[in-house]
Amino acid sequence: MWEIPRFRIRAYVKAIQKQRSDRRAASNKNNTRMKRTQAQLITSNGFGVPVTIIPARVVLNDMQPTEMALFATEPFEEGSVINLTIEEPRRFFITGRVVSCFSNEANTRILTQQAYHYRIRLRFLFNSMEEVVAVKEYCEYLNRVELRRVGST
Repeated sequence: MWEIPRFRIRAYVKAIQKQRSDRRAASNKNNTRMKRTQAQLITSNGFGVPVTIIPARVVLNDMQPTEMALFATEPFEEGSVINLTIEEPRRFFITGRVVSCFSNEANTRILTQQAYHYRIRLRFLFNSMEEVVAVKEYCEYLNRVELRRVGST
């Protein structure tokens, strides 16, 4: 008769321990962090015409080996070719074609000095297989070093 509460307490303690271990396992699955950086979009209107440099913001998690999404201060026409330069965490330069561009003003909640009102999807244009390999290595570097949470393996 006196043993019944002990079984209940043990079962309760085991249930709490299982919940904690499940929470730890779930948090270890999501071991990436969001990282954003500044970038520059460079447009050229032809030979002899001055280039236009437009500031942009890149969330490095949005970068894939063939395309990426970014925020810009000015809109771009679909199909236009632009050059992208990222200085941090490592210098990155690539040419790409604008796949889509839409206004992002209605659902913005970020307060910054520079307003990035346009969301742009950029598909990379590769001139050689070396560029393909270099972009893939850059994405792997981001996933392995820059986007990994501190203390995760």
